[in-house]
Amino acid sequence: EKYSLPHDKTQIKTWGHIATAIPILGDIIPKLDKAATLGGPKGFTYQEPYLHWLNGFRSPEALQEWNQELLVPVVNLKSGDEFVILDIGCGFGKHSREVANLYPRSKIYAIDMEQVSIDNAKKELAEDGLQNIEYLCMRGGQLPEEWADKFDFVIINDVLHDSYEVDEILEGVKKVLKPDGFAAAFDPAVSSYHKKIFKDATAQFYLPYSLFSCLPVSSMGPNEGLGIGWGYERRKQKIEEHGFRVVQVGEKDVNTIQEGIVFQK
Repeated sequence: EKYSLPHDKTQIKTWGHIATAIPILGDIIPKLDKAATLGGPKGFTYQEPYLHWLNGFRSPEALQEWNQELLVPVVNLKSGDEFVILDIGCGFGKHSREVANLYPRSKIYAIDMEQVSIDNAKKELAEDGLQNIEYLCMRGGQLPEEWADKFDFVIINDVLHDSYEVDEILEGVKKVLKPDGFAAAFDPAVSSYHKKIFKDATAQFYLPYSLFSCLPVSSMGPNEGLGIGWGYERRKQKIEEHGFRVVQVGEKDVNTIQEGIVFQK
């Protein structure tokens, strides 16, 4: 009798890729142990094998679907299709290239603080041949003065909960965003409050990764480490503390826990 796995091929491939994180996370344990020791190092930076793993987590098809669900409704807040877009924390650039394909008449600036990420992004860009995207090694909290009022949209995807300079990033976004521009911060849809994440499937999936990467990376600066457990409510509060107005996009109220927070200055 033949047996077939009870899920589609895409789901099986996703689970297979997730399983490959186990040895990568295992190699991080010694660093995590030192960082968790009293008097030990204050966190540590992204580990290159984990960055490569993250790059393979979403297929181009999955990113295209994500864009249609979450990014396109944001871009539709402005008329036209010729925009200047900033992608903060672009990683290996897979998502920013999909955005460049989606909006070929727009100019994309994609930045990341890790040189290895930008090197990989530029290598892939050379093979793709896209002309409307530029990769720069730069921290999100150190945006240049000449970018003031430059961008129609700022994308901050899976960045804020990893960052040790959230205040600096948000100050920079306010500086570079056009008066009629929109910023959108996307992070896992997890609550800031423990009683709300008990038995929550999204939290159960993402919080282990947060322990091994997000928390250590966000602990490198002078402030407290954030990680995915920082959650939607406190992230929204932080954005509003910087004088931004949170905008409802779609049917979900802005006080409903969700992946994206869209805001204007």
